[in-house]
Amino acid sequence: EDIILCGSEHAAVAYKKIVDINAKNIATFGIKKDFKPLNRSLCREELQLSKEKKIMLYTGRFMNDKGLETLLAIYSSLLKQKQNVQLIISTSHIDPNYYNTLAHSTKDVIIFYRLERDKLVKLYNAADIYISCALSIFETYGKSPLESIACGTPVVVPAWDGFPYYITPERGYLVK
Repeated sequence: EDIILCGSEHAAVAYKKIVDINAKNIATFGIKKDFKPLNRSLCREELQLSKEKKIMLYTGRFMNDKGLETLLAIYSSLLKQKQNVQLIISTSHIDPNYYNTLAHSTKDVIIFYRLERDKLVKLYNAADIYISCALSIFETYGKSPLESIACGTPVVVPAWDGFPYYITPERGYLVK
């Protein structure tokens, strides 16, 4: 079954009455049941990721509206401070010009391109934290942070647009 991540129970009942669909089968943003907590150590082992480093994860488009220059600058700063971290980016859409502009900042970054869903779920589970720096008018709610939360991995996102509606202290942290 799909997971209902937002909306009230009353809204789901009303929706069911309107279209005669079992509300349990409504999946907001397409977050499927395969996004669930798994064993972190096993996921890291299967993906051949470090067991010692703290893994910071970003999944989504590699485009200029996602604030990746900010994320890469944060990562670079952490490395300069000798923090034991690894940034991983998983994407299925890359703006070539934007990537070329930032390529020099990605030499210590692991980038996955077009991961199969089961591997993406393992990647969310392998991570210690999911991070987004998106401040675009196109960032309305964020499917990736919801997938991360469904896997039990906390998120750090801007206090921007739709994020404050579902980020709680149990799920992650909003940054001003």
